[in-house]
Amino acid sequence: MKRISFYFTFILASISCREPQHQIETDGLTELVGSKIPYELGERWRHNYLRSNSGSRTQAICSITRETLVSLTNRLTNYKGMHFTHAVDDGGAFRIIIFPEEGPATTIELAVDASQNSLIDRSVASRWAVRFANSFPQEVRSHFFGSAVIESILAKESFERLEILPAVGDNEEPLLLLYAWNTHIVNNGRSASESVDVYDRANPCPPYCSDQSE
Repeated sequence: MKRISFYFTFILASISCREPQHQIETDGLTELVGSKIPYELGERWRHNYLRSNSGSRTQAICSITRETLVSLTNRLTNYKGMHFTHAVDDGGAFRIIIFPEEGPATTIELAVDASQNSLIDRSVASRWAVRFANSFPQEVRSHFFGSAVIESILAKESFERLEILPAVGDNEEPLLLLYAWNTHIVNNGRSASESVDVYDRANPCPPYCSDQSE
C-alpha cells in the first residue's frame, strides 16, 4: 500500500512541476493550407478588426511587390509554405516578417520584411520575431499559408502586389488576410472585388508552429 501511495505522489509531483506550454502541431504545415475567400467576406472580417482595434499596432498595411516575392521563391526548393510572423524591431516598431518553411537541410538565410518590402537577413528577422513572442506570449505569433496559395498568386500574370491585413472572424478569432492585387484589371476600371483575390484559412501559431516560423 505504501508503494502505491509513493508512486501516486511521484506522478502528481511530476505533473505539477511541468511548465505550461502551447501544444505544437506540425501536421498543419502543409502545401495545401489556405484558400481563396469571397471579397465581401474578407472585407467584413477586416472591418471587424478596424472597429475593435482602432489605432492598434497592426492596423498599418504591409505590402510586398511581385518582384520581392519572386526574389524569395526563386531561392527556395520544394518549400511547404510561408509563415507571416509578427515581429518587433530594434527600434520598437512592429513588423510582419515572411519566413519560408523548408526542409531542414535547405533552409535559406533570408526572409522578407513585409513592412519594408525587402529581403532581410534571417538571423535579424528571427531576433525580432522572438522579441514579439516574448513581449506578447498570449497572442498569435504567426499565420501559415501553404505553397499552393503562394504559387497560385504568382501564377497570375496580372498580379502586382500582396497586401497583408489583420482581420477578426465572426467568432472573434484573430486572422491575417492576403489581398493579391492585379494590375491591369485595376487599370481597366473594374470594381475592387474584381481586381483583388483574397486568401484566408491560414493556420495560426500556436499551435501550428515550427523552428522556421521565427
